[in-house]
Amino acid sequence: MVDGEVVRAQQMKEAVPQAPDDPLEALPAVLQWLVRRIDGFTQRTGQVVSWLTVPMVFSLCYEVISRKFLGRATVWSYDVTYMLYGSLFMLAAGFTLLRKEHIRTDFFYARWPVRTQALVDVLAYVLVFFPAMAFFLWKGTEMAVHSWQLRELSEASPWRPPLYPFRTVLPVGSAVLLLQGISEFLKALAALRTGRWPE
Repeated sequence: MVDGEVVRAQQMKEAVPQAPDDPLEALPAVLQWLVRRIDGFTQRTGQVVSWLTVPMVFSLCYEVISRKFLGRATVWSYDVTYMLYGSLFMLAAGFTLLRKEHIRTDFFYARWPVRTQALVDVLAYVLVFFPAMAFFLWKGTEMAVHSWQLRELSEASPWRPPLYPFRTVLPVGSAVLLLQGISEFLKALAALRTGRWPE
């Protein structure tokens, strides 16, 4: 009698579909592969781009030492610093999204169930994020192409550094951020189906 109940309980347990260990397993295999590839690419991109901090800090320190202790301000430091900072800001935006470090208002969001959070994320990506990123990519590409055609130089500096490499940062950063947004959108779909966020 007891053995029959144990067998029946075991059969019922096997009949109930188990939730996958990884919520991404709720997605088709090709989408799981895509999420992992995008995340890996964004991770490597963020690690490489983070090295822009080194020449940026060097430029700032050199300017301060040169101005304060040697009495000679540089012509180039301001331009190098803002171009490196702007490049770091734009090119690391996808990495920041991967790490979930962008500013968001969590007052209500953090209290919602996972499926509600995922639904809000899915809607936000479709209605706001993707259209905005597509616009930035489109306009940024136009601006970069125009700048390369002109071989644009800075008019605000006596040093007159080339601006076209810096202008290229906007479409490249937008493309990386858009790509990572696709991954985050797919993760939100997986969370919507399973009630758990992927790790």
